[in-house]
Amino acid sequence: MTNFTNLLDNIKEYLSFESISEQRINGVALRIIVHGSENETDLLIFPDSTVKRYQLDFPSYVSYSVTFEDYTALDKSERYEGNAFRVYSKSKYFDFLQKTSNLQREYNGKTCTVYAMMCIEHVVNIVSYTEPIITISQLGPNLR
Repeated sequence: MTNFTNLLDNIKEYLSFESISEQRINGVALRIIVHGSENETDLLIFPDSTVKRYQLDFPSYVSYSVTFEDYTALDKSERYEGNAFRVYSKSKYFDFLQKTSNLQREYNGKTCTVYAMMCIEHVVNIVSYTEPIITISQLGPNLR
């Protein structure tokens, strides 16, 4: 397993969104599955043996959103670290949640973080006080 911070260095990797689900099983409140490859075409003609499968299990979360890429806008005021996988230090999504809910940056000694995955055709945002548990596997021709 790896942590999200390690994924921030994947500057050459493209992502494609597969699924998001509220698991409600022991230790997993939210599960997100994305695929990654250094070759964007591999993700479009999927499956390919060079494609990685990332399973991100959040033990808890505050909010999440999946937005079709055509409806996203670049905002230069936002600050983040990473590329395809991101952690935001300044986020419009977080600002929106603070204005419309009782969300606090710090709660019970934990810091709220905005995680994001910039996928082909989708942008996935997750706000959580806990870091996801990440499992990475290699996909083969008949595995999806």
